[in-house]
Amino acid sequence: MNLNFRKPVFIIPGAWNQAILQRPEWLARWVYGYAEGNRVETLQVYEDNPVTHLARLIQYIEDIGILVEPGRLSLFVNVTDNIEHIFESLEEKVINIVNTLQHTPISGYGVNFSFEIQSPSDTLLGVFDTTDNIKKKGYNVKGEKITVSMKFEEGVILNLGKENIEGRVMLDFNYHHEKFDLEKFKEKGRGSIFRFYNQTLDILKNCYEADTEDITILRHSFKEVPNAVKEDKN
Repeated sequence: MNLNFRKPVFIIPGAWNQAILQRPEWLARWVYGYAEGNRVETLQVYEDNPVTHLARLIQYIEDIGILVEPGRLSLFVNVTDNIEHIFESLEEKVINIVNTLQHTPISGYGVNFSFEIQSPSDTLLGVFDTTDNIKKKGYNVKGEKITVSMKFEEGVILNLGKENIEGRVMLDFNYHHEKFDLEKFKEKGRGSIFRFYNQTLDILKNCYEADTEDITILRHSFKEVPNAVKEDKN
């Protein structure tokens, strides 16, 4: 089973200032806590937006990436172990961003985990059984997608997307919080991402018979790009 950290773990919809949040020096100072003038290493990922197909920039500092787009802010992680620690660090970055840009209109937030299961159980494949006759009539169904929304706890809706593409199953868990109250998040939000992660594993194990002991993490990779050699025109 794969856990896809190439997708964001934390999303905050809102009218974010892209000009500010795309500046590495601002992020280092106000989000990551670097002293002014200190050197900071930034790793960048350019990838296509799956909806608009336009290039977008994810900037990583200390294994936490930030992507700002019109209407939302997304945060990524880039680790293969010590997940609890990186989730705690991610929560602190969220607090720093919202606290520093307090006048930004925002609407709720989401905690997200995306899993891919290569050898799904019969129980998991069974959720895609349809009540219509499209398969019985001989149509070659290549993929199926189901979305279920349920009240998970007070103020939290779990949106669970299930997609089956020729026996390869993707499960997307979105813990949608209806409001973002900064003071409440400071008090009760710390540790919540790891708690949601463990609850997700329980659902995978108990409802879909997934092997939660063998998880491969997919993450962004980086390579050093040499400085371009200028053409000698003399």
